Amino acid sequence: MRFSLFIKFVIQIAKSLHVSTDYLLFGISEAENKNNEGKEDVLIELLNKCTDRERKIAEEILKLLVTYIK
Repeated sequence: MRFSLFIKFVIQIAKSLHVSTDYLLFGISEAENKNNEGKEDVLIELLNKCTDRERKIAEEILKLLVTYIK
């Protein structure tokens, strides 16, 4: 019950501010959310084509990349 009240409260705030609930909760606009749709699928497809060794290398590269760009 408490959780549903929280959800209703968040929805009302978002409506009042004329923003999406994603933006309110995560700072993501609807345009950004739409731009990211399917991008994970591309990565998953690429990784599914890799051997276990290649996936491990890709994981290490991504870890380095994320650390570098932060």
